Amino acid sequence: MRVGFDAKRSFHNRRGLGNYGRNLIQGLDSFYPNHEYFLYTPKPQDKDTHWLSKCPEVHIRCPRSVFFKVCHSLWRSLYLSREIKKDMLDIFHGLSHELPVGIGRLDIKKVVTIHDVIFIKYPHFFSSVDRAIYYQKYMHSTRIADKVVAVCENTKKDIMKYLKVPEEKIEVIYQSCHEQFYTILSKDRIDEIKNKYHLSSKYILYVGAIEENKNVFSLIKAFSGMDAKNYTLVLVGEGKEHKKIMVNETGKLGIEKRVHFLGNVPDEDLPAIYQGSEFFVYPSFYEGFGIPIIEALFSGVPVITSPISGMPEAAGDGALYADPSSISELKEAMNRLSNDKSLRIFLTQKGRRHVEKFHRQKTTRAIMTLYDSLTVSHS
Repeated sequence: MRVGFDAKRSFHNRRGLGNYGRNLIQGLDSFYPNHEYFLYTPKPQDKDTHWLSKCPEVHIRCPRSVFFKVCHSLWRSLYLSREIKKDMLDIFHGLSHELPVGIGRLDIKKVVTIHDVIFIKYPHFFSSVDRAIYYQKYMHSTRIADKVVAVCENTKKDIMKYLKVPEEKIEVIYQSCHEQFYTILSKDRIDEIKNKYHLSSKYILYVGAIEENKNVFSLIKAFSGMDAKNYTLVLVGEGKEHKKIMVNETGKLGIEKRVHFLGNVPDEDLPAIYQGSEFFVYPSFYEGFGIPIIEALFSGVPVITSPISGMPEAAGDGALYADPSSISELKEAMNRLSNDKSLRIFLTQKGRRHVEKFHRQKTTRAIMTLYDSLTVSHS
């Protein structure tokens, strides 16, 4: 089987959409190496291709002409179908909401993954122009796809409600995370990384973009009001103007010395940062799924998150839940975990059992089963 992917974000995005693509492609190459995989992307830098070092069955396809190297967005949207036709694919999978113009005329099977419809449910986080573009792309891809992959049951419901996609066309296939989070590290390794970033013995962790919809503001406010003052708050991830606002907020609250903004850290350091924390907090207003939640659960860390959208499916019974719009409810949950070691242990054990359903081997098998069903019906 020859499978192609719109892999731009797999190379050029260090956040959730990029992680989804990298984990899916690595899993396929690892567990199903008898197939060929084609990644279509604007030319990546060498540092962005290291994750493919052990993927021999993967071929990267980039724009070749000077014009399309410069105007790579046009190459992805308008010219990519010609590239796909040349490679004689059996399946093309749009990993992040999109399928290229013209692919509907090709005699191949088409799959698109829809992660969320946040631009519809929370329009105030987006400009009117962006909302219009996203809506057009989503409607085009879900209309011409043979199968639409939803990353959780909640996203499936949203796709049916807001994009009017029939239920029989949608397949729920959960995401996984990198295998590096599956291994519990030695105390020496955890201490090494904690020393590298000057982390205290007791810290609460957040990993994700520092943006308004992620609700870091409520996390910082809840942290400032916690009973326990011997904790620090560690935030891993980047943001632009909103991050500056959050940094200023810690100063206004007088907690700037207890809140550490680490920015983006190397992937290889993340497991130790998770495992060195007392617990993980992810108070987002909306997530299609929430990969950091399962990274925390695989790392043996209890979680506090929001009881809405895809987050309860990701966290299961390995978490406490707090209304993201209630700072007092979030603070209460943080106080409970900080004061109750037995509860932290209980949630860790429950979470570790729950998160096995998202193991890369299981999620990859589900994707390959979908591909097989499409190619059998096509033969």
